[in-house]
Amino acid sequence: AKDKADKSTDKIKGEYNEATNQDWSGSVFGSWKLNKKFVTALDYSASFQYESQLINESVWHSSNQMISSDALISGEHIGYFIPPQYMSLLTVNGKPFTTSLNISGNKLVSSTKYSNKITLGGEIVYEGNNGRGQEFDPLLPPSPNMRPLSYDHLSNTMQLSGYVENENVFHLGKTTLFSQVGARISYLRTQDGKHSFKAIDPRVNLKYRIFENENTWLNTFSIKGAWGVLHKMPTMSYIYNDPRYFDMTSFSYSDEVTNKKLAIVTTDYIKNTSNDELLLPRNRKFEIGLDFNTKAGWGEITYFNEHLKNGFNYQSCLSILNYKRYNNITDKDAQLIYDNGVLTNHGSSVAYTMDTIFNTYNRPDNGIEQKKWGIEYSFQTNKIESIYSSLAFDGAYISSVKNEFGLQARYYNQMINGRSYEYAGIYNVNTSGYNTSVYERLNTNFRLITHIPQLGIVTTLTLQAIWMEKEYFKWNIHDSQKDFKFVQNEMVKDDVLIAPVYIVNTLGEAMPFTEQMMTDSRYKQMLVTPSNRMYATNKYSPYFLLNLKVNKEIGEHILISFYANNFAKINPRRYQATTQSYVIKNPDIYFGAELKLKF
Repeated sequence: AKDKADKSTDKIKGEYNEATNQDWSGSVFGSWKLNKKFVTALDYSASFQYESQLINESVWHSSNQMISSDALISGEHIGYFIPPQYMSLLTVNGKPFTTSLNISGNKLVSSTKYSNKITLGGEIVYEGNNGRGQEFDPLLPPSPNMRPLSYDHLSNTMQLSGYVENENVFHLGKTTLFSQVGARISYLRTQDGKHSFKAIDPRVNLKYRIFENENTWLNTFSIKGAWGVLHKMPTMSYIYNDPRYFDMTSFSYSDEVTNKKLAIVTTDYIKNTSNDELLLPRNRKFEIGLDFNTKAGWGEITYFNEHLKNGFNYQSCLSILNYKRYNNITDKDAQLIYDNGVLTNHGSSVAYTMDTIFNTYNRPDNGIEQKKWGIEYSFQTNKIESIYSSLAFDGAYISSVKNEFGLQARYYNQMINGRSYEYAGIYNVNTSGYNTSVYERLNTNFRLITHIPQLGIVTTLTLQAIWMEKEYFKWNIHDSQKDFKFVQNEMVKDDVLIAPVYIVNTLGEAMPFTEQMMTDSRYKQMLVTPSNRMYATNKYSPYFLLNLKVNKEIGEHILISFYANNFAKINPRRYQATTQSYVIKNPDIYFGAELKLKF
């Protein structure tokens, strides 16, 4: 079991943030040697993992008196006044679990020149979360428009997989060719039957050992290549996106002398914020490289190229709320009654005007395309007996370009002639003003691995070195906007003017944004001018990190592990050009323990 906790406290205001995570896991596995005509062996494994996650957060709020609601359906409701100063208490309780069962059979045929192994198997994975969810006092909410949220709306998922793999070894004179061809078919279904996903993932691995001689300093030398497709199944948060609530104050009256108070809030409840047409992300990966063994140790270098399509992200969607704005009541002897959707004062209906506002909520989408390439390398020495240790280093150079497709909604909280601004914009950039990010990094991990068999102890001291890291952002016009020639698309020092693709009125009607609208005062709020520094390059000088892990074997069945990440508390500050401020690199010190029982 692992127990990890992080706690930060502000003793002056009594604020604190505490996170605790405990998990228990276990597995059994084995092999049944049959040596029959059609099957050589049956392999099986079963595992489970159960976590108990708890977040407790206390936050002090101090502002003008606000009005909120705990309504769980759309419409007008009696609201309540939140104290101008109060402490909110939020608890998030999660209890995720995973169980799996894997059974496979294989048939092995071999000779002096050739060997073949065919494997057929299947796997069942069952997952869910039995936690209570998000809990707090609705009269003292952590933030506006927030409601307690139970995890009861989450349905458990079952994933069924079948796979086939064909491994071949060909001895060709003094060389050897290894091949591995396989495919996995996966099907995920929620227990309520509302969602299902399926995928086929093929893969091919080839390796050609050109040289092999144990009597020379270079023992083996091989070239290798691989190609494959991998689909990613969605997590619970993408399948069951949380519902959203938007509250708008329609009326408020508060007399401090008589202590008479009345608040009316119009709530917009969006139950389904999920995407029933969500696709599975598809990642194509290609690799080519070499590996070798020497008298001193072994190593490998690999070039890889990946192309991700339909990656998960969130699309900002519009919600339109029509509500009443009741006239203000200022008389001290007001006799206010709100009943069946009618507000009266001294028996007479209070006049109101209708108004419309926009809100936005996030909806899961497939708006990410990412191209990534790089070079990975690793080398490890043989054990140096005099110090019971071996040295290893590995790392990579990575370059990636991530494009964000899809449209994002944005609205403007402005009153014009006593009414809310009547348009919202639909853009092809995020709120920061970019839709393409470019990232590069060069890193190396140095490891000192010490094994003392007499004590049953293995220690691993790791130095992580980030030699180069940089990123920058761009705004690219996608094909759907190629006719918008009047929109800036060059990342220059002059202001970049971003126009929406469409605008939407309060009736929900969308219309293309035209060049003529650029100079129309009615639409000037639609034009977004991101900060020039958004397109600067963030480039960070080298920084380092130290981690330690200790494994202790007790007998044949018990393994205890202790780890401390960033135990030296190395948290350098680096200048970030896009924000013109300093950022802290590396995570805070993080430690934990793990107990494994082996039978």
